[in-house]
Amino acid sequence: ISFFPLNTPMALPRGFFINKIYFSSNDDINGRELWVTDGTVAGTQLVFDLYVGANGSFPGNLTVFNNALYFVARTSALGYELFKMNTTENITNLKNIAPGNANSIPENLFVSNGKLYFSADDGVNGRELWSSTGFSSTTNMLKDINTSAATPDSNPSGFTEYFGELYFAANDGVNGRELWKTDGTNAGTVLVDNINPSGDSNPSDFIVTNNILFFSANDGATGIELWKYQDASLSTKDLELENSISLFPNPATNTFSIETKYHINNISVVDIQGKSIKSFKENLAFYDIEDLISGLYFINIQTEKGSITKKLIKQ
Repeated sequence: ISFFPLNTPMALPRGFFINKIYFSSNDDINGRELWVTDGTVAGTQLVFDLYVGANGSFPGNLTVFNNALYFVARTSALGYELFKMNTTENITNLKNIAPGNANSIPENLFVSNGKLYFSADDGVNGRELWSSTGFSSTTNMLKDINTSAATPDSNPSGFTEYFGELYFAANDGVNGRELWKTDGTNAGTVLVDNINPSGDSNPSDFIVTNNILFFSANDGATGIELWKYQDASLSTKDLELENSISLFPNPATNTFSIETKYHINNISVVDIQGKSIKSFKENLAFYDIEDLISGLYFINIQTEKGSITKKLIKQ
């Protein structure tokens, strides 16, 4: 049995994955396929036999996005592709990225700002950055980062969200494997910095804390060391606003409070699907979230000086 972590597993949508675990397992009859359990013997069962026979579809990269489960698996007709399962456990191929039964092998599924990002190989442009909003028509290569004919793979990986943009490592075939970012558009997918002018800096282990993106990289002179990056476009006012608003306790049980010197115009509670599920117009000492299920939420706080979003875990 192989268990795959769901993206932000604490914030699964109501009525869908609550009290259920989806996982990959081999029953020696159907091969390795997608299974589900609610914690009981009767509730532990095969979801669907995607690859008929004993070989199995080998599902992986399980990720929740927009009230659906996305995962990578193979079929005899399509090869390794991206699949989508809705709330009725109906499984469909999101898009046959590599035509026929060729393998596009999507990897590194990551949800950011209303899009599902991943790497895939369409058989023409190599392994590049793709994005989707959950429909076949909106599942497309975001940018062909590496256009070199000899080695066309940019191999984007290490996806991390930093101030509303997606940061990752990629190789454009010119500067080596360096730090890149995207705002979700082709034009906004750009090289951040060529850290190692003589080769690959191989940035990895991304983590964001205190408004700074930290990662490991090799500049070609000092070896692999700890690096930090702060977006120059972030104004001092943005950072002052971020640092002047405190949300507590976090994790919270039934209520949370906000401490700030600015007047609050509106507070919106947003789930991981990007849906606003609760709002407050008043300045309150305590904001009631007792009716919400346990999970991860985003608290959008609109003040007289601008808006900021904080993460909140409801226990």
